[in-house]
Amino acid sequence: MAVAHDSFNDRQWDTIEFDVDDDQIKDIWDFFKKTQGARYDWIGVIFSHIFNMRIKSENKWYCSEWVAHALEKARVLDWRETLIFQMSSISPARLYKICLGEQND
Repeated sequence: MAVAHDSFNDRQWDTIEFDVDDDQIKDIWDFFKKTQGARYDWIGVIFSHIFNMRIKSENKWYCSEWVAHALEKARVLDWRETLIFQMSSISPARLYKICLGEQND
């Protein structure tokens, strides 16, 4: 499934492409449907990023956290290698490094 990249300015965004199969795409869509309508996790982002405390509000997400979990649930990222479940926060920069396969802090 191709995604048009002309809807945003490539100079403002770094993108990473993954090879995925139909089952992985289905898993991401299923995760999207399950979390659709969820609110932004302001409490989680504040406590996780500012105070380094893992606070996860049920049914609420912040952007990079949602993307990390969607990729993990679709087996694009391997939880045994990324250890996302142990991280107090997943910033966009940290997610970018994880997706590139760079060592986690």
